[in-house]
Amino acid sequence: MKTLLSVAVLVLLVAGCQPTPTSAPSATATTTDISAAPVSTTTGADAAPALQETDWKLVEMRGAPLPGPRLPTLQLAVTESRASGDGSCNRFFGGYELKAETIRFSRLASTMMACADTMEQERNYLAALAEVTAWRIKAARLELLQGNTVVLTFEPANAEAQP
Repeated sequence: MKTLLSVAVLVLLVAGCQPTPTSAPSATATTTDISAAPVSTTTGADAAPALQETDWKLVEMRGAPLPGPRLPTLQLAVTESRASGDGSCNRFFGGYELKAETIRFSRLASTMMACADTMEQERNYLAALAEVTAWRIKAARLELLQGNTVVLTFEPANAEAQP
């Protein structure tokens, strides 16, 4: 019995002196979905703005330039796929779904102020957003399309006014 007890104590002492193994890599590694990340093939001052996380101002609706001074805006947040902006009078917000070059806006809602001089433009803008099915960035301008037809054209809000 003494021998068995001595062997057990010896095994425990030897096992306790072994170096502890280093941690194995976690089986739950985090990944980032870059499938919707914009890709720019230009650099420096000619670099195309990113679709998401850029403040866009609307400059054309259905091919017609928009009069100022208060132009509608659009922001597409990566977090929670939230769309928001200014319709010319009211703030709007909602969701969007982005897959490669397709985009769909959903659940758009807005505040309810009345602005006599911009309400029609705002209604047309929000209706056009609901029709959008695709996007592209061409010459630093964001074009939102319905099929192959450009419905809305934006410039980065910080861009210089074009003559």
